[in-house]
Amino acid sequence: MRVLLLVLVTLALAWGIWQLVGDDEIVPSFQDTEDEEQDPAGTAPETPVHPPGTVPTTTRLTITVTSLSGHVPQGARAGYVYGGRELLRAVGERGQVTFHDAPLGMVEIIARAPGFERGSQRRYLNAGLATEVRMALTLQEGYEPVDPPTKDR
Repeated sequence: MRVLLLVLVTLALAWGIWQLVGDDEIVPSFQDTEDEEQDPAGTAPETPVHPPGTVPTTTRLTITVTSLSGHVPQGARAGYVYGGRELLRAVGERGQVTFHDAPLGMVEIIARAPGFERGSQRRYLNAGLATEVRMALTLQEGYEPVDPPTKDR
């Protein structure tokens, strides 16, 4: 019993000494401290992202859909899977769709277009950080469009 008491007192003293002389700044070992001082993209916000006392639950997500050749597939839709359900919206003429209410956390981002394989990526969405995702869809094997494009003569 005395040994257990001695071990507990020693641990308490060691913890107290560590609190007094320990380093207050915790820097992850995998990150270089010089990187923290630089912001090459200039994306660090000057003001708080959300009002004090509120907790954000959504963020902005922009998805750009193209084919491997760089063209926007006709009828393309993009979105994400949340709660087991797909939320898809039609892309614009530049192949983009923006969600201003995308949920935070790990999200499966998806894109679909007739005649193309379903595109999918998993991303972690953070509060206050807009996320942009590019998806290049692959043509389905053996797909032939119903209305073949006309050639200029």
